[in-house]
Amino acid sequence: MQKERKREIDNILKESQERYFAGEVKMYSLERFEDRLKEKRKRPRKLSQALKVMSEISMYLKSHNIYFEECMEEDTPHITMAFKNCDRCPGHYSEGSIYFYEDCMEARVYYSEIGTKWCKESKHLSELYRLMNYLNAKVWPRVKDGMNGALYKSEHLITPRFCVTEDGCQDITTIMAIPYSHFELDVLEIEDFITAALPDLLDSLSASIFLLLLGEINIEEAIRLVDTEIFGKEAKSEIQQE
Repeated sequence: MQKERKREIDNILKESQERYFAGEVKMYSLERFEDRLKEKRKRPRKLSQALKVMSEISMYLKSHNIYFEECMEEDTPHITMAFKNCDRCPGHYSEGSIYFYEDCMEARVYYSEIGTKWCKESKHLSELYRLMNYLNAKVWPRVKDGMNGALYKSEHLITPRFCVTEDGCQDITTIMAIPYSHFELDVLEIEDFITAALPDLLDSLSASIFLLLLGEINIEEAIRLVDTEIFGKEAKSEIQQE
């Protein structure tokens, strides 16, 4: 009985494999997958919505006197920005970029080239990754209108990820993907979040991040500093609004 059952299983396995290779079940080889990607790249991209959103954000940046440049990289339109008045950030400013894809935009806010240089030269990257793990788990930044709620209520609109980029630059950055359907519902809030809330957040985190990278404090001290700078600051702000 056991031998018969084994032969039965072997036959089922053999028949299944034959059906796969005969094309009865769809299976893609690596070559076919790469061919499909190449073919997809040749298709005209639907960027009308992306360009519309890019135009809206450019108008916002102009009206708020935020320095920016419009660029095109590998057929992907994007904006790069510089945020001043970041007194605690390396170089006293931070930077940002927004890449506009077919269905969503990818927004990043990150420290300047000086911060990148300190990150590359640091011997404490493992501690930085621990700190970022804490930030990703605990920090939920709010967007505020700066007018005590006259334009919109302060809320947790989007939760960005904190990371060090793996593209060779080692930028310390916040990153998020925003669908255009979401952007259309909260245009002003999302624009304020990218250009005001996130630069302010990076400014508040500068001491904990860079003192840790420079070896001036350990990871436990850096986390306590985050608790003081971020959670203490948010608690105080909420009390003032009440």
